[in-house]
Amino acid sequence: MSKFQLVMQMGPSPGKTISLGETEHYLGRDENNTIVVNDAELSRRHCHFIFTDGGFEIEDMGSTNGTFVNEKRTSGRYRLNLGDIIRLGDNVALVFELFGSDPNATVLARNETPPRGQAVKPPPQVAATPTPAPAAQPAPVPKPAGKVRPERRSGKRPSPMVIGCGVLVLIGLCILIGGWYYVDTYAPEYYCYFLPFLPGCP
Repeated sequence: MSKFQLVMQMGPSPGKTISLGETEHYLGRDENNTIVVNDAELSRRHCHFIFTDGGFEIEDMGSTNGTFVNEKRTSGRYRLNLGDIIRLGDNVALVFELFGSDPNATVLARNETPPRGQAVKPPPQVAATPTPAPAAQPAPVPKPAGKVRPERRSGKRPSPMVIGCGVLVLIGLCILIGGWYYVDTYAPEYYCYFLPFLPGCP
């Protein structure tokens, strides 16, 4: 019973599974090969699979467009490992797997590149979430100006008694001046009566 298989990843029949019995197999365009792949890039007898030590080795048969394993061209025999990608020319690629493996679950070996001629799908682009603009800060409300209190004069107001005395003094001065004017105008003889110490009075 076969333990290994080839799954066509790229070529005339993508997804096709080819069982590898525990013997040798020839692959090419010629109908006499054990594995026939009808592609113009392949030689009539392109490569050779040899079962040895419980696994398989691959050998190029002098093909025109070459045999590549994980994008490295082979010269002589090459020991195959599970998951290796075998590219034949530019149009055919096969994956070496255990028999019965799900071809859709095949994981490419690390650091390997897909076969030439196969389009590589870029990873889906994730739309960047726009950063929300910062909320506008409300304008500061000016504080109402406080009432300006009138300055109080530091001087003390005169008391009513002082004001009254001043008024009396003013009235007395007015009476004195008025009396003086009257005596001087109408009765000058009374000068010596009221003011005997004036010069000229007897």
